[in-house]
Amino acid sequence: MSADRLERAERHLVDGDAAQAYRLAGDVLSSEPDNPRALLLAGRIERLGGRLEDASTRLECAAELAPELASV
Repeated sequence: MSADRLERAERHLVDGDAAQAYRLAGDVLSSEPDNPRALLLAGRIERLGGRLEDASTRLECAAELAPELASV
């Protein structure tokens, strides 16, 4: 389930394993490209990694799909 993968991804990010978190978010996005939680997580990781343009694109998409996540 994508929710389980995203929860694991978030735990990896908190534990400092951004690479694994990004892989899991990418797995979700490969099957659900409009998943706002996965877009938000991938965007956060890209921002942390200095990929600001990519992050901005993903975060904007997440906010359009689920405005309630924009404050996260």
